[in-house]
Amino acid sequence: MCIRDRLQLLHRDLSPFAPPVLAAISRHLQPNGSYDDVPGATCAALLVMTWLGAPVEKIEGATSWLLAKLETQENYNAATTLETFARLPVNPVHPDVQDGIVQRILDSESAWPPGLETLRYMNTLIEIGEPTEITARLGGLLPAARGADEWLTVFGTAEAVGILARMHSNLPDGDGAEELQRIMFRGVKQLMTLIKIRDCHRGMEWR
Repeated sequence: MCIRDRLQLLHRDLSPFAPPVLAAISRHLQPNGSYDDVPGATCAALLVMTWLGAPVEKIEGATSWLLAKLETQENYNAATTLETFARLPVNPVHPDVQDGIVQRILDSESAWPPGLETLRYMNTLIEIGEPTEITARLGGLLPAARGADEWLTVFGTAEAVGILARMHSNLPDGDGAEELQRIMFRGVKQLMTLIKIRDCHRGMEWR
């Protein structure tokens, strides 16, 4: 769940945030439409600009830049871009292009390391409406649940637990949901432990 979703759950009006946030984003927009030529940052900027009602030309500029880069991006950035486009009112990606990138990610063993990166790919599959591969990939989450680096920080653990909860809500009963629930609860327990540690040691680094 993103910050916008959380604010909307609290019935917060987003309009007061729009001018300063959009102004801050505009300072980083390049003539080619990107946010500092960084794919991940451009994805985030595109979503925020869409939510806050930025001028159409800025939204179109970021969209065009990401589309032009999409098929040549490495797997992680390609997955992030697919997930971003799936959250727009109209997904601009051609189905054949999306299918090709998804298959490329699924076929790449190096694309599925243990930890938060695997969770990112699974979250992308959910967002674009392809949850069927998730059950087969649950084994890749076990190393993360047992203490991979991403689970050793408050941010990493909170992000992982949030993605796990979203995955759980999209899996039917008996389709790996019970195992996923066990992994998720391990993450919640780890998160509570990390918060307690941080309360005792304020110097703990956040990533």
